Amino acid sequence: MTFPVRFRRPIFISIFFSNWENILRIIIFAFCGYISLVFLLRTTGQRTLSQLNAFDFIITVTIGSAFASFLLAGNVALIDGITAFAALVGLQFMVTWLTTRSDRIKEAVKNEPRLLYYNGEYLTKNMKKTRIVKEEIEQAIRSTGQSSTGNVEAVVMETNGNLSVISKGSKENMDVLTDVLNKE
Repeated sequence: MTFPVRFRRPIFISIFFSNWENILRIIIFAFCGYISLVFLLRTTGQRTLSQLNAFDFIITVTIGSAFASFLLAGNVALIDGITAFAALVGLQFMVTWLTTRSDRIKEAVKNEPRLLYYNGEYLTKNMKKTRIVKEEIEQAIRSTGQSSTGNVEAVVMETNGNLSVISKGSKENMDVLTDVLNKE
């Protein structure tokens, strides 16, 4: 049914408010979706939303995007949204479970840490592979409070993309670099 022009709602009002049904739907879906998501995440463990590597980050963003679509898309049923959450969380759980049991799957899903700076030398080959420039390494060093590269033993790009700065210390305490050094 269309109303005569004089009874239609002005366009600027419809920009800010559609109707009470949509508002109520969003409130109900937000509540139910939030409860479902918290339940799923609590039952699958903390790892589901950790950002240890690129795969974990992608899952986190995907869950957030699915939640936003679930809340705002008027044509998605409540059970459809909850099923999408369960599928994403279940897939994340399955992949992380498999990575702890299979080296092949672990290699396919996870990045390896890369040494970018070691013992006073910038490792340009690794810097090119990771698309990191000298200034970004120096920024990471400064962010740890170091005033000189002379105080730094190593800079490593971790599996999640963060740069870790290892200060100089005794050589016996470099066991955290063993895996990274063995791959260089």
